[in-house]
Amino acid sequence: MQRDRTCWRSGNADLSQLLQNAVKWVQGDDPVVSISGDGIIEAFAWETEPGYALHLLNYTNPNMTHGAIRHTYALGPQQVRFRVSRGGSIKSVRSLRSSANLSFQQQSDIVSFEVPGIADYEVQIDEEQFDGGRMGGDLGDSPPMVSRMSKLL
Repeated sequence: MQRDRTCWRSGNADLSQLLQNAVKWVQGDDPVVSISGDGIIEAFAWETEPGYALHLLNYTNPNMTHGAIRHTYALGPQQVRFRVSRGGSIKSVRSLRSSANLSFQQQSDIVSFEVPGIADYEVQIDEEQFDGGRMGGDLGDSPPMVSRMSKLL
């Protein structure tokens, strides 16, 4: 049985909860990126030369489970929590699509900021003050893409 397909087609709340719990279990207690706010977002995060990049794709639309997206619903504020390499110090957080510098807080290796809204997609760039290690600490020989998650609400 394809539980994910059945969930999308039926909208069954129990299957939806099962899938959400499975994603949370795979992420562990301290995911590299966490996002809270209304809507359905897919997020991609990776380390770049100047720091880190976070792409947020808005999938919130009336036809989400039926193929092509014809219209998206703009989302309101999204709270982002982003783990950087140990000792990494972020000097700025910018939203490229909305051309805005975002206020942020950093406590140890956790950077927190609010994305004011997402129409269809947004890209955040977190620039480091120095060339640190890989995002999230020692990731061994993992590729630059370190986190791909979907936020299901």
